[in-house]
Amino acid sequence: MSFWQRALRHRSFVAGGVLVAALLVLALGLAGLGIVTPGSRLPAVAMGNLLGGFAMLAICARLAAVLGAHVLGATLAEIEMARDQFRAMLKDGAAAPVGRFSDLEMLAPVKDYPARHTSTLLAFEAATDAVRQASTRTSRAGIA
Repeated sequence: MSFWQRALRHRSFVAGGVLVAALLVLALGLAGLGIVTPGSRLPAVAMGNLLGGFAMLAICARLAAVLGAHVLGATLAEIEMARDQFRAMLKDGAAAPVGRFSDLEMLAPVKDYPARHTSTLLAFEAATDAVRQASTRTSRAGIA
């Protein structure tokens, strides 16, 4: 593994840790909000907010782990194909992505929660845009 690959993996790990911490704070904030909101003082509301936040944490952490482990070295076409297959799995009940992103099959239960589809697909949208922008900059730099 080259120096740059190790550096990118370390930076991804640190960024992932920040994301996890932010989602944890969000989950605790949702629980607190459920307690102080008038008419929602039931412990069940706070527990629901807390569990919802932790579910969001688990989904994001798993998606980030799969994406981070497999996106290095992938082409834009591979990332777009995995994104489209993943979207079809969530929205249409299609088969899980194949190839390097086949671990996304573990997120199949998210299809039962349409409100989570957009946030679950967000990482793929961001990765696709980032690779597209990087390749555009690289191709323009090669022309100049």
